[in-house]
Amino acid sequence: MADIFNSTPGIVVAVEAEQAIPSRIRIGGFEPKAALISGMDYRQRTNQQFQYSLDRNVYVYVFGDLMGDLVISGIAFPQLCTGEDGIVEVLNFYKANRAAKQPDAIAIAVGNEVITGMMTGLRLAAQASGYDKFAPAERYDITINTVPRD
Repeated sequence: MADIFNSTPGIVVAVEAEQAIPSRIRIGGFEPKAALISGMDYRQRTNQQFQYSLDRNVYVYVFGDLMGDLVISGIAFPQLCTGEDGIVEVLNFYKANRAAKQPDAIAIAVGNEVITGMMTGLRLAAQASGYDKFAPAERYDITINTVPRD
């Protein structure tokens, strides 16, 4: 799989690399033309209590599963010659699908698995590109709180 870099405004270069993500990640309704998904962090935990006794026994009480956290990371490219702007696409997707505006859960496909949850956060970080300091590559993280899975 190729890593993609913005080398010149309006031009994207793909470089073959072994560190690219080997699976396919898709967020329902998110199909930007000037942004891509570059990473994912998924966490799911149980809800438990550990009780230590005076006779050195440890009792574990399990109360089911907690909500999970899924963070999708990506890169948004500056305005392309076709008019698309990756950061605007990411912002518009978040504004339309965040939990405060969208009562329905969104689906995230990771390979053949589907994870559902509510979009609860967005983080944007501007940074200069290694090739051209005047053509920044915007980094983004979309946070989704996921429903416990069996």
